[in-house]
Amino acid sequence: MPPENRTDVESEQSPLRRRWQSLAGSGRAMLAWMRANRLRAGLLIGACLASVACVVLARYLIVSHGPLGEPATLEMVLQSLDQGSYPDARKMAEKLQRQDTLSMEELGGPVFALGAAAVYEADAAPGQDATNYYLAASRYLEEARDRGFPAGRRAQGLYLLGKSLYLSGQIPASRPILLEALKVNRQKKTEIHRLLAGAYLDDANPQLDRSLAENTLFLADRGLPREIRHQGLLQRARILLRLEKIPECMAALDEIPPEARNRAEAIIMRGRVLMHEARTLKNKSGATAEDQLQAGNKYQEAIKTLRLAQGRDTLGTQATRKSMYLIGNCFLETGDDRATLDQFARIYDLYPDTPEALAASFREAQISRRLGRQKNALASYRRVLGGVTDPENFSNPWLSLDQLRSETMAAYQHYLDTRNFVIGLQLTGHLYPLFSNVRTLELTADVHRTWGESLLARSAELSTDKAEAVRRLGREQMRRAGRVYRRLAELQVATRKYPDHLWNGANACLRGQDYRSAVRMFRKYVENESQRQPRALVHLGEALLSLNQIDEALEAFRQCVEFHSRDAAAFRARILASTAHLEKGEAEQAERLLRENLGEQDLTPDSNEWRDSLFALGELLHVQGRYIEAIRCLEEAVHPKRYPHAPQAPQARYLIADSYRQSAEVTRAKLEEELKGTGQVAHSRQIDELLTRALSQYRLIRDGLSSRRETAELSPLEQAMLRNSHFALADMLFALRQYEGAVEAYRTATNRYQNHPEVLEAYVRMAGAYRRLNKPLEARATLEQAKVMLARMKSDAQFQQTTNYTRSQWSERLDWLSNL
Repeated sequence: MPPENRTDVESEQSPLRRRWQSLAGSGRAMLAWMRANRLRAGLLIGACLASVACVVLARYLIVSHGPLGEPATLEMVLQSLDQGSYPDARKMAEKLQRQDTLSMEELGGPVFALGAAAVYEADAAPGQDATNYYLAASRYLEEARDRGFPAGRRAQGLYLLGKSLYLSGQIPASRPILLEALKVNRQKKTEIHRLLAGAYLDDANPQLDRSLAENTLFLADRGLPREIRHQGLLQRARILLRLEKIPECMAALDEIPPEARNRAEAIIMRGRVLMHEARTLKNKSGATAEDQLQAGNKYQEAIKTLRLAQGRDTLGTQATRKSMYLIGNCFLETGDDRATLDQFARIYDLYPDTPEALAASFREAQISRRLGRQKNALASYRRVLGGVTDPENFSNPWLSLDQLRSETMAAYQHYLDTRNFVIGLQLTGHLYPLFSNVRTLELTADVHRTWGESLLARSAELSTDKAEAVRRLGREQMRRAGRVYRRLAELQVATRKYPDHLWNGANACLRGQDYRSAVRMFRKYVENESQRQPRALVHLGEALLSLNQIDEALEAFRQCVEFHSRDAAAFRARILASTAHLEKGEAEQAERLLRENLGEQDLTPDSNEWRDSLFALGELLHVQGRYIEAIRCLEEAVHPKRYPHAPQAPQARYLIADSYRQSAEVTRAKLEEELKGTGQVAHSRQIDELLTRALSQYRLIRDGLSSRRETAELSPLEQAMLRNSHFALADMLFALRQYEGAVEAYRTATNRYQNHPEVLEAYVRMAGAYRRLNKPLEARATLEQAKVMLARMKSDAQFQQTTNYTRSQWSERLDWLSNL
């Protein structure tokens, strides 16, 4: 710098230097003061910070809510919206709602702005975020439409509403709005045609011809940007593929150039065309081996094409996962289950929260179920059903809501049909919200009921020691079903289904032996429903009878008979009422009711009620000691032209045999009374005839039950009848003085039931037969054998339940008989 200029610069810098030196000095002085006055300095700093905070808060309020004291107006909101200031528009719209200063004509303004802002923000958002924005927008805009769009904004509002409905998956609802928008919004006409084409194509019941027509109108716009036209061509290819117009579909794809941004999507469409051609070859009528080979080649070509699409998907997002899903379907359609499962598992691992992952998991579930891998199937079903959080807005390009519901119901029914009730019940725990809460409860109740019915039916086929445990499990499932049905009734008390839930619940409780719950539900049913009331009264009485509330049961039966005398339930009511009267010791009333059934003109022998009444009457006569009448009644019941194979037939034959035996005893007692003091033996042809008929019946019972035991497990009652028939048959032979036959019959009985206390009486009678055959040594040996059997019997054997003596009394009796 020249010397002459250096002085001028220094002179110009000196005031500035002096100013900085002054400030520096002031700063040093301030620091010295703060060190000397720490308390005052702290207070001063706090005051400064508070002032700054107030300034910042004021600035925030001015920015977020406009100038303080200045109210928001609808005009300000719409202006911000038009300028693209969507956050400002949204904040002012919310403020406008709080102000409560809108006129009737402006009520729809704020929600219109909120909806429009959400649409515009959704346009720039990715994936699921965009769907959520569109969903929120549709709700705002529907409310704006109800309240009234702002003046001059109806065309814009209808277009945005139709768009948001379509893009949030509410496809059926979007179409009428878009059609209405088409009439008034000329500016967005082309875009609306595109949206309508998609709405007709993507519906659960697509209207492909209308979709193609709308797409044609969309592509007819010569001013479409290249990228938008490429999207339209891709949409056209999708429609044409669905219409199976393959050449036209390929022509549309050929119009999409290699450099197009949606080129990967176009390649995927080519892969789908190849899959369609392969499927057509494979499934065509009369397909030859050559057709199958060509189909396999087409599938392989499709897989290669789809993998090529992954290479063109530079963003690694939708095209890749779509092609992966379609490749999995190629494996599935070629029968390669292992490759299919591996492919679908990879999709879920890589893209867990996508439409492809949900559809892949669903296919996994179906395949695993088919292969019998039920745990894997259930895990896949759980993933799928867990992904359906809002069925009303469910949208998946690979899986419709109707398809998801129908296929899930097919899986549910499969588990019921195959008696895989555990998996079926676990599946019902995940059906909500795909199905309503009520429907889910109905399906749950049906699983418990079907499970219970299956167990109860199975118990009838098992041995006695196993049957009771299975019956207990079956009754528990029926009780659970009853509880779920009761819950359903509470939820639907004001609907037409209320009586049905009561009915199903009450019957389940009755079969589950939850009689108190059954009584409550049957009583509610009778109070609220006239249909099936006769049967409800019968079941109510049956439940009351099981609770030993006999008078209340009889009242229910009386109402059924009195008010529904022509209904089949009335005949059943008489049979049960007869049982109730017997329990009260009122045999005359019991007999009258049974004879009323048998005398009814409306009841024929072909009916179960007539059959049951006849058997019940025979049993009643036997209990009353009216043996000849009982024989006549029961022999009619088991006659070959009546009911020889009825469930009651074995017991009826046993009662017939016992009635003949008892009649012989009565006749013998009378004869002995008449011959008293004469020393003559009371034998007669009539007694022998009665004993012979009893013998014949016991043989029929023994042979019938023995034969049945070879193919099925006998019930406890049948086992007791078979055992008693063996001993009674021997007794009849003894009474008929056929001692050789009696000895043989007693030997058979004692060998078969040697650990039972009643064999001791058989040994004593066998010894008596030997004495009558003049074989005293055999008689004494038989009694010694009885002593050995007595010693072998368990210490807890119940002697007095089947004999007239205790253990010690039997020991004394056998010793006494041996010394005779």
